[in-house]
Formats: sequence, structure tokens, C-alpha cells
Amino acid sequence: MSQAPHKRKRGYWNLRVIEFNAGEDSWSAVHEVYYEADGSLKGYSANPAVVMWSSDDGPGAAQQCLKKFRRAISEPPLKASDFVA
Repeated sequence: MSQAPHKRKRGYWNLRVIEFNAGEDSWSAVHEVYYEADGSLKGYSANPAVVMWSSDDGPGAAQQCLKKFRRAISEPPLKASDFVA
């Protein structure tokens, strides 16, 4: 007997590259992206994410932070237009 895949009960955040198309002034940046529980895109942070941690985060915090950024740039980029409702 197979089980149904695990479904999230609430939305979640992660880091993703977002491409912004403005003609000749197009750019990409890593942003925090919010997803609905079903995985659909909901929104993203107004400002790009920064590499930052505090001393309270413990040993290895810098590596964990960089790991999240590496994961973000390894995924296919999203487009800002993906978020237009």
C-alpha cells in the first residue's frame, strides 16, 4: 500500500535567483521567495538577500548560509513576471 506524498500545511520561504527584465538593464539577484502550502509562488523580498549570520547561530553558520545561496543559484532562475497576479 503506497502512501500519498507529504503535503505542507502552511507556506514556506527559501532563496532563489530572480531575473528582472528591463530591456538593456536586465539583472538577476538572489531573493527570499515565499511559497503557498501547495508550492505555488506567492511573493519575494523587496531587497536581495544578503550573506549574514550572527554569533548566536553557532559554529558552521557561515557554511550553512553559503549552502543556501549555492542551492539557490543551482536551481533554475525564476522571473519577476512569475509573481504577477
